[in-house]
Formats: sequence, structure tokens, C-alpha cells
Amino acid sequence: MCYKEDDSMPAHLDRAEGWTLSVSVGAAVDFVVGRRPEKGSTYGEFAPHKPFADQTEQHVLFESGDLFLFRGACAPRQAPSAAPNSGG
Repeated sequence: MCYKEDDSMPAHLDRAEGWTLSVSVGAAVDFVVGRRPEKGSTYGEFAPHKPFADQTEQHVLFESGDLFLFRGACAPRQAPSAAPNSGG
């Protein structure tokens, strides 16, 4: 992902099963894992069979060059905003 200042990414899941490798480039971003997509959003009704209720929301600051390896169809995530003045 390449984030510019004030960029964002809505809550979502990957549709494909398997592993996802995310590489952050550009501005630092607050990456939120475990927040289920809101009802009515693009991904709000995707994968209702997934057990999200027991997931705890985690916030991680990703900076340019950081890597994140995870199961994309099992981890709802979003980037509500890039950090201003972080080099993006």
C-alpha cells in the first residue's frame, strides 16, 4: 500500500483465502485490525459466517517499509487515516 498524507482505506476483508503480504510505502498510517466492516458498507455483509465476535481491535502504526503477513480473509482491517506530516 502506498499512503499519502490524509489517505485512508475503509474496513474490509480479502475475498481470497490464503496469506496476504502488505508492504507500507509512503506516509505512516494507523492500521486497525479486528474492526468488522459496518453494515451497509461495501464489505458489511461479506463473510457473515466468520467468527469476528471474539476478535479484539488492535491499532498498529505502520511506517514506510513495514511489512505485515496475515490471513487476509480472516482479519477485518482498515486504515482510517494516514498520519499528517509523516513523509508521504
